[in-house]
Amino acid sequence: MCFGGSEKLFFNIDRARARGLNWSGEAHLNHWLLLKGNYSYDNTRVLKSVPTARPFEQPGNHLLRRPVNSGNLWLSATFRRVNFNLAGYFTGVRTDSDFDSTFTGNVCTGLCITRNPGYARFDLATSYNFGRGVSFYGRVTNLLDKQYQEAIGFPALGRDYRLGMNYRLSGRN
Repeated sequence: MCFGGSEKLFFNIDRARARGLNWSGEAHLNHWLLLKGNYSYDNTRVLKSVPTARPFEQPGNHLLRRPVNSGNLWLSATFRRVNFNLAGYFTGVRTDSDFDSTFTGNVCTGLCITRNPGYARFDLATSYNFGRGVSFYGRVTNLLDKQYQEAIGFPALGRDYRLGMNYRLSGRN
């Protein structure tokens, strides 16, 4: 949806192409250490658009909010009753819009943002299993307090801490 002043315009791309590759894997580095990862290459292109299309919708541009490169890595270590996890999430630059700009032809007034930069975010988590279905956990999301926006105009939360306990009801623990 595009916003131009008080007018709301809905849009579709007339024709687009998406080609890509997804890869995932895991490696048991030893009996207590596990490494997992995935990577996505998503090469999208606008092939044809309507005559009134905004600059980010023009043929040759990538589709809105779809990074070409993205992925994550996850390292998990388990020692007896303790588990540690370190996760990294990576997203490349992507076409985006602030939808708060006014266009007259191809001339823009306003912020005219059409690219959202890539980012990397890291999370850390741990848990301790007391036995009999009781465990303690702790998690820090956005460990390095990275400032980024998944979509322009919607900033991600900063560093976030969580602590808690779980109790699992099951037959045998």
